[in-house]
Amino acid sequence: MVVDEVHQIVKRWMLEEIITACRRRDLPLLCLSATLPGLEELAQWMGAELVIKSAWRPVPLYREIRSLTEFRPVRRELEGESLVAGRLLSALYSLRQGGEQVILFVPKKSLGWKLLELAKEEKIGILNQTVPFEVEEEREPEIAFHNADVPKEEREEIEKAFRKGRLQTLIATQTMAYGVNLPADRVIILTRFFRKEGRLRSIPDNLDILQMEGRAGRLGIKKEGYSNLLVYGAKGKELEKELDRALERPLTTATMESSGDEALSFFLLLAHMYEGEEFENYLKNTYSFKRVGRERLSRIERFLRSHGYLEGYSPSQKGLFCIRTGIPPLSFEEFLRRKGLNLDPVSTIRPLLHMKKFDGLLNFLKGMEGFREDFQIVRAMLIPCGEECLKDNTDQLLFYTEGLTAKYPNIKNPPGEFSYLGTDALHLLRTLLEINRQGFYRFSTPELLQITHSLKYGISTEYSGLAGIKGIGHIRANLIKEVLKDLRIAPPEICSPVESLLETMESEKLWEPLLEKLMQYRRMNMERAKEELERIRRIFRNNRSGYMVDDRILLAYGLFTEGTSALKRTKRDLVELVVNELRRVRSS
Repeated sequence: MVVDEVHQIVKRWMLEEIITACRRRDLPLLCLSATLPGLEELAQWMGAELVIKSAWRPVPLYREIRSLTEFRPVRRELEGESLVAGRLLSALYSLRQGGEQVILFVPKKSLGWKLLELAKEEKIGILNQTVPFEVEEEREPEIAFHNADVPKEEREEIEKAFRKGRLQTLIATQTMAYGVNLPADRVIILTRFFRKEGRLRSIPDNLDILQMEGRAGRLGIKKEGYSNLLVYGAKGKELEKELDRALERPLTTATMESSGDEALSFFLLLAHMYEGEEFENYLKNTYSFKRVGRERLSRIERFLRSHGYLEGYSPSQKGLFCIRTGIPPLSFEEFLRRKGLNLDPVSTIRPLLHMKKFDGLLNFLKGMEGFREDFQIVRAMLIPCGEECLKDNTDQLLFYTEGLTAKYPNIKNPPGEFSYLGTDALHLLRTLLEINRQGFYRFSTPELLQITHSLKYGISTEYSGLAGIKGIGHIRANLIKEVLKDLRIAPPEICSPVESLLETMESEKLWEPLLEKLMQYRRMNMERAKEELERIRRIFRNNRSGYMVDDRILLAYGLFTEGTSALKRTKRDLVELVVNELRRVRSS
C-alpha cells in the first residue's frame, strides 16, 4: 500500500483507518510526505523499518521575509481588507521579475476575491467567470483566483492556462499547495499572525507555508525558485523561528480533536467488529487512541449503545450498516432525526453527505441584490430542524438545490463542491437503497431518482426531471422551471419523454417567457438572450427522442437493483423499468 501526502492524517481520519487496517494485516506500507511533523513518532507507530529524511530540492529555493506594510497600496482611500488587498497587489508587481509566473497565496478566500475585484477595477483582465462581483467588460486575462469554491470547469481552465503559460499570475489559497501540480517561478505568501491562548499563531500555519513553497521552482525551465513571505501582525524573525521548528512538533490527528467525535464513533464500531469484548486492542493499534481521554471514549460508547449501534460487544444491524456505507453513527442518527421533521428531501439526507462542507456559496452571493430575501426563505424552510441544519450548511445546500442561484448572473457555473456532485449522487443512491433494504426508512423509486437528480444538478426535487435533459445544466433547467411555475404548468415526471415537454413548450408558447427570464435573471440584453434561447431550443431538438433522466443515475439504479444484468439492457429498457415502478407507486 502506498500512501502519498501522509501528513493529511492530521485532517482526514480515513487515512488513520487505512493505515491501521494495513498494520493489522501486516501489509507493506510506503508513506510519503514533504512536510510531516512528528516523523519519528509516526514511524514508530507504523513499525517502519526504514525512514528516509531528505532536504534535497530539485531546484534551489531562495526565501525572503518582509513586512507587508513596506508596500504602498495601489490606492490611498482603501481601508480594512481592501487595504490589505491594495498592498498585496502593489507587492505583486514590485516583487515579480520580468517574465516570471507567480502564485500569490492568501490566507482567506474573502481576501483573494477582494484582491481579484481590485485587479478588475485597476483594468487588469481576470479569467474567473463566477465571481462575487459584477464584471461589466471583458479584457485579456492576466490574473485568476484558484480556490476550492471556484467551479470545476473554471478551475480546470485556470490550471490549463497557467500550465501553458497563457496566465502569468495566480492568486490561490492553501488548497493549491496540496495535490495540484502547478509550479511557478515565484511564490508570494501572505502570513497573518495573531495570538490565541497566549501563543502566537499564524494563518497559514508553518506546515502550509512549507507546502506552498514547494510550488516555487520549475525543474528544467528555471535554475532556481523564489519565495517572498509577507508578514502581517508580527515580525519576520518570529516567522523564521516558527518555520525552523515546523517539523519538530508532535503530530495531532483529526480524531484527537474534540470535533473528531464522528470519526471516533466510527472507529469504536470497527473496534467492536474486529475485537468484540477486547475492542480496546483495536484502538491501541490506532495512532490517536493513546491521546483520546477515557471519559470521551465512554461517552461515545454510551451513545452507540443507547441508540442501538451495539449489541453486547458486536455491531448491531444498524452498526454494520454504518460500517458498510462509511457513514459515522453520529451522522446517521442526525438523518434519522430529520426524517421525522417533515423537512424537504434534500435537507433530510444532508447528514448522509457527511464528507461535504457545502460552505462555498455565500461568498458569491451575500453582497448581491435580493440575496437577503432569498436566504430568509431558505432559512424559514429549515425552522423545524433547528441549529443542526445551520451547523452543517444545509441552508447553503438547500439554496442551491432550490435553484435560487440561477437568479444571480455572477454565478456562471455552480461554485466549488456544488460543481462536482455527480459521484456523490451515485453514492447517495446506493446508500438510500441500502436504507430501504435494512428497513430504516422507505424511499420510493421516484423519490430516489428525484433526490439524486436534485443533488447533482441543483434543482428542486419536484422539477428534477428537467435536469435529465442531456446538456441542459443547472442554470437553464431552473429557468425553465421558473417559467413552468409562473404559468402553473405541472412539472414533468422523471423519465418522461423529452418530446412531450417540447410539445408543451411549443403549444403553450413558452419560449417567449423563457426569453424574458433570460433577460430578467441573467441580465442579458435582447441579442444575447435570443442566442441563448436558440441554444436551449437546439438542446431540446437534439434530445427529442430521449428521456428526462440522467444516463449515469439511470444505469446506477439498474445496477444497484438488478445487478450486472442491467448492463445488458438498453436505455429504453431501463426507463421502462422505472416507469413501471412509477405506475406501481401511483396505483398504491
